Amino acid sequence: MDKVKIREDILRIKSLISEPRNLRVQNQGDEFLTQLQELGYRLEELEKRLEESRSDTYVKRQKQIVSVLKSGRKTATEAGKALGISRTRASEYLKSLENDKLVLSERVGRKKYYFLRGDK
Repeated sequence: MDKVKIREDILRIKSLISEPRNLRVQNQGDEFLTQLQELGYRLEELEKRLEESRSDTYVKRQKQIVSVLKSGRKTATEAGKALGISRTRASEYLKSLENDKLVLSERVGRKKYYFLRGDK
């Protein structure tokens, strides 16, 4: 019985190979267009999230963190305490500022200090 099943599988593979290639390309083309449309939808969603993350409150907090860092280098915990927000939230803002190249960081032991670009 195993030989019969293997023979059937081989016949199926041969029939797939002998199909006109244009039919397969057309199906792949349709699939490709569908994937592109889905990708476009995902990009729109990411753009919306980016706009939401840059809300007025977000920008206000970033400005407050910059003003805190004007007095010297601080850890995320120290910046968070100065603004009355959690260490995690302060760390998110600091990482965002670091990605924007406004803030630099330096690791000393287990602590990570943030400071304004140009200060050290």
